[in-house]
Amino acid sequence: LSARFSLRRVAIGLAFTMILVLAVGFGVDARAVIDNPPLLIAPMTLMVSITMFQTVLMRSDVKYRAEAKLDPLTQMLNRNALGHRAAELEHQATVLGEPVAVIVGDVDRFKRINDDHGHADGDAALRALADALRNALRAFDLVYRTGGEEFVVLLPGASEGHAVEVAEKLRAAVAGRACGGHPVTMSFGVAASEAHGFDYNAVFAQADRALYQAKSSGRDRVCSPGSRAHARAA
Repeated sequence: LSARFSLRRVAIGLAFTMILVLAVGFGVDARAVIDNPPLLIAPMTLMVSITMFQTVLMRSDVKYRAEAKLDPLTQMLNRNALGHRAAELEHQATVLGEPVAVIVGDVDRFKRINDDHGHADGDAALRALADALRNALRAFDLVYRTGGEEFVVLLPGASEGHAVEVAEKLRAAVAGRACGGHPVTMSFGVAASEAHGFDYNAVFAQADRALYQAKSSGRDRVCSPGSRAHARAA
């Protein structure tokens, strides 16, 4: 029960089992139970003890797994989760023969917020920015915080052109709001694999170079390999 259900449902399941034990015990031989109560007390105590132990153990395991995959500040998936997903997509792309796109985003001049207003304001800005990125994506498109102010989005089955459109949507979502009380912008680099296979490290390197191009050409824009910077919004 504790591996699949909430604490409330575990308690209901345990109570239902106790009722069954009492019903069977008294229904089969009530006199034996009355003369020797441990016939019921012992198994019921054992069930309660096992349930308590397993529930605590399972909650601890769930918490550990969540901490291993989630960024504590933004509650986004972290670099560890990104590595597992990238490996899955490398195999999937080989089987299905579909491209996979990588979007790398970085907050422009984020250090200024920390230096001028303190790290508390910087953390608040990152949390608000994470919400803006999540809201701009479809439910099944996941964004990962890979460290500091850098984020990565994986788009299975997406071409470079489609990924540029998604990145532009993300850029506009951030530029149109104040995150944590401070106006921020983001630059994005985009790259996509060929249809015959996906090498995450190679595609990420292309997207990272495109991000550098976006930064060096004025920030608050989207770039892809070999392309000129897409015009930023007014």
